[in-house]
Amino acid sequence: MKEEKMKSKKQVLGRGLTSLLGNGIEEDQKITSDSIIKIPIEKIKPGPWQARRNFSDSDLKELANSIQQQGVISPIIVSKNSSDSTYFIIAGERRWRACQIAKVHNIPSIIYQNIDNNLASEISLIENIQRDDLTIVEEAIGYKKLIDDFNYTQDSVAKKLGKSRSQITNILRLLKLPNKILQLLDDKKLSYGHARALIDNPLAEELSRKIIKNNLSVRETEKLISNISENKNKTKNNITKESFENLEEIQNEISNLLGQKVLIKYNNLNRSSKITVNCSSDEQLNYILNKLGLIT
Repeated sequence: MKEEKMKSKKQVLGRGLTSLLGNGIEEDQKITSDSIIKIPIEKIKPGPWQARRNFSDSDLKELANSIQQQGVISPIIVSKNSSDSTYFIIAGERRWRACQIAKVHNIPSIIYQNIDNNLASEISLIENIQRDDLTIVEEAIGYKKLIDDFNYTQDSVAKKLGKSRSQITNILRLLKLPNKILQLLDDKKLSYGHARALIDNPLAEELSRKIIKNNLSVRETEKLISNISENKNKTKNNITKESFENLEEIQNEISNLLGQKVLIKYNNLNRSSKITVNCSSDEQLNYILNKLGLIT
């Protein structure tokens, strides 16, 4: 099942690279065994467009052990640096890092010629987004970068990556969360389900601490948020109801105090009040101001 999943992901990636490179790759640049060359590791640099923010030390060591035993199975993809004799990695930085640990001097590589930085960045981004070990936050940032930097829509991102539009939308919504929560998600202290439940919640950071402290499940988190919301609405309704029940009594007390008819209007929508005191002469106004201690 896992092999089928990996095969499917590679097929989507292949279509993505082909559609991006189009006819810009000449016949001798097609991916064949003849086009794979070995490049000294010191001549290879990470591409400035790398989407991945974190590389797990344990995962890199595991990959390095595999490389020591089996070699580099999949070549990395690079482009020539126009300013010197080095190469920028388009796809395969994780393998390149693992090769350093494994002390592999020459890395199997495929060189794409005549690719500008913009296209190389787009290819690298798409290739990295489809990696199984990318965090959900890195994935969301990658989607946003495709949209912001390369004029993709959510629909075109979904088609390019073989995902549904709703998947793209839901993952992008994570970026509405505070940075502290995104870091917790990146560190795997919160799950994707927890994070989704916290989106647009003004108490998100406080709730995230409670989730971690009490080891709450996603369902328990959703129930907690629902209870808080219900209690808030209940409190608001009780205040409104109390206000209306006491309104006439308060109105009469103020009227007796000022010796004039007083009208109180309460706006339930914005919870504001307006008090009107009727005065038919200057004498009545002066009497009220005197009662309020504003004049003597």
